[in-house]
Amino acid sequence: VTPEEFAMYRQTGRLPQTEEVAQAQTKGQIKSDGILAKLGRNLTQDAREGKLDPVIGRNKEIQETSEILARRTKNNPVLVGDAGVGKTAVVEGLAQAIVNGDVPAAIKNKEIISIDISGLEAGTQYRGAFEENVQNLV
Repeated sequence: VTPEEFAMYRQTGRLPQTEEVAQAQTKGQIKSDGILAKLGRNLTQDAREGKLDPVIGRNKEIQETSEILARRTKNNPVLVGDAGVGKTAVVEGLAQAIVNGDVPAAIKNKEIISIDISGLEAGTQYRGAFEENVQNLV
């Protein structure tokens, strides 16, 4: 499912046919990825380009995270820990594993985007502005 198909599904409650997605894009009904491009960093693309440092000693955590993401239900991993314990390293290692093909079939060819939350918060003076930014992101 592409982001455009997902956006159409959220609007209509059904997956569109290929021509419906093209029509929706030309009409401007589907939100562009402008805010995602502005606030996000594509870790998978960085891994493809060799911009990420190799991850050492986190294979178990990377494997567990990829298995959780590949589940049909309850597939939302949460990495919790103090600063500097390696949460970001696990996510970057997962991006490298996706590029190398060392992940379950359900998450092969997926993209990992790191979102700058402080960018979402920036300029949110009024009540509901942060929620609106999150909604625009989705």
